[in-house]
Amino acid sequence: MAILQATPTGQLGITVMNKALFYADLCALRDLGETITRSGYIALPQGPVLNHYERSLVKKLETLGLAEQTRDGWEKPLVSRMRVDRFELLSDEEVGVAQLVSRKIHGKSAAWVSDYSHENDAWISAFRTGTGTPIDMIVALQQIIDDDPWLAASDDAQTIRSFQRAAVDDGVPF
Repeated sequence: MAILQATPTGQLGITVMNKALFYADLCALRDLGETITRSGYIALPQGPVLNHYERSLVKKLETLGLAEQTRDGWEKPLVSRMRVDRFELLSDEEVGVAQLVSRKIHGKSAAWVSDYSHENDAWISAFRTGTGTPIDMIVALQQIIDDDPWLAASDDAQTIRSFQRAAVDDGVPF
């Protein structure tokens, strides 16, 4: 709901929603040490998908009266029906991650988010193993960590000296 409510229209196509959850979980794993959903993802031809999303996401939100999945041509958007004012099961940091990802992904087409998710090494590996294979979220992190400025920044003089000292130190066996 934090993702849906952060969109201007209160809705996302189900493919975009699945990718928003995937990338929110990756960002939370990177920044907070654990995923928001605490759920696994599987590799499908469309990219990473929340395992049992129909039951654990769509049906759960519909049962609670919070959202419903509708039809709009080929799309099956998930539409917010009731606003949640306080997310009791999410920390403020998790809500912030969900809102950030929602703002970044809203307005992207299902094809665009699927194509982007197809660049994820963990999805590639899992999909090669077979449709429905679980995705290793630690490997999946590589896609968003590659964009981390700390990894792309040039090393300062102290870091270079540290690397040079480490390279000539034979170390001591334990």
